[in-house]
Amino acid sequence: MLSVSVVSFILIYQVYVVFLVAILALVDILFELLAVVADTTEDDLQWVVGLLFYVVYSVYISLVVSLTVSFLVNVIMIVHTLASYRTLLLGLYKGHNGHLTPKEEKSNSTLLVGSMRYAGYQVAYVAWGYFIQFLILFIVAIVLAVIIILVINGFHGWLVTILHNLWPVLLSSLVVNITQKIVCTFAFLQQNGKVLAIDNRRVFFVVVYFMFFYNIFLGLVSCLLRIIKAMVLGALFLPRLDHSTLPRKFQWFDPGFDSFCGFMHVENAHTHPVVLTFISLVQAEIIEKKRLVRNNSLEGVENGTMMMKPKRPINTVARFQWKLAYTLIKNPQLFIQRKDAMMQIFKQREIEADVDDRNIRIEILGAKM
Repeated sequence: MLSVSVVSFILIYQVYVVFLVAILALVDILFELLAVVADTTEDDLQWVVGLLFYVVYSVYISLVVSLTVSFLVNVIMIVHTLASYRTLLLGLYKGHNGHLTPKEEKSNSTLLVGSMRYAGYQVAYVAWGYFIQFLILFIVAIVLAVIIILVINGFHGWLVTILHNLWPVLLSSLVVNITQKIVCTFAFLQQNGKVLAIDNRRVFFVVVYFMFFYNIFLGLVSCLLRIIKAMVLGALFLPRLDHSTLPRKFQWFDPGFDSFCGFMHVENAHTHPVVLTFISLVQAEIIEKKRLVRNNSLEGVENGTMMMKPKRPINTVARFQWKLAYTLIKNPQLFIQRKDAMMQIFKQREIEADVDDRNIRIEILGAKM
């Protein structure tokens, strides 16, 4: 995971440096050309050269700001991805995987394929995220620069007109929303909103009826804001594969998030501390038994005696039963599963015994006939 993050950082850093150097060189050339044009232009057209200077300078500032901000955003996203990886992996160790797609919904081969794809997907998504964020920020910066240039040059009448027409709508919407919040808290809920129980029901339904038509127009604006928020958050979280940009039921449409889920489940299966500790204990016990057998064999050869295969100690069965009982007491769910499994085995044995008895009876009857 750390190596993937390092590769992603190196990629966006190189792109940032290359683009920044190219922009600086191009802007220097354009400024020199504008200086030459300004020297050879008549006084009546100097304002055109000044406007071109403003445009070039605005584009230059917009490019630099967009590159820098998108670079910093992607670096922050990479760091947050590392933190999210640690948090989610610890959650998987504890059995909590609510954020990820459950392992039972995917086959083992699908999870392993996702784990194989994750490294490449992460680097590619970071690259695309950097480019898209840069493009969006550049467009926003250009729009702001154009507005500022127009205001500086005296073309601000249209902006004042727009603000003059919009501020009553914005103010009334804000006042109505705040009023609804206050009224619902202190007039329509019991105990000042501490209990979800409606008070003054008739007045509440009257207010709902009269606010219905206003909320329709407010919903139109809210829908546009929802689309804008979805676009902004989608572009912002595009480099992060630990968060899907799709709803919960449609996350399987997101190949990046699907690969991240496969990677996390494979990591959990191969780095779980309990499993690793258990395997290390078993391996240590096996190695110790082999060492004891080897030492006994060497002692037997040195003494000239033939080593017989040692009998199984009597206390081994008792020790195993005690460990089994201790494990089942500490983990009741294992006891239930083991009991069910044993019951199924007993039922299967009873069925097989009945079949054998029936076959024996048939053979006996056939012999008598």
